[in-house]
Amino acid sequence: MNQFVSRIRIVLSAVALIFGFSVLGSATVSAHETRVVLTDYSFVVGFVNEPAISGDTNGIFIEVTKADVPVEGLADTLQSRVIFGD
Repeated sequence: MNQFVSRIRIVLSAVALIFGFSVLGSATVSAHETRVVLTDYSFVVGFVNEPAISGDTNGIFIEVTKADVPVEGLADTLQSRVIFGD
């Protein structure tokens, strides 16, 4: 009887692990961050290539919207800076 219970526990544990990995593996992850500024504008900021990997070429992604409408023409005036490390 003890062997039967042990095998049932192993099978149930395996099923739980497979289910857990399938749920976690299908989740979409984004490192983009959204901030509301001046109650009208929303900024979404992140890296172009995520996850950001040290030593790889990357860029900054910025999206500005006002009342869910994209704000156009900011490329010449908007400035950004990526700071990392000390």
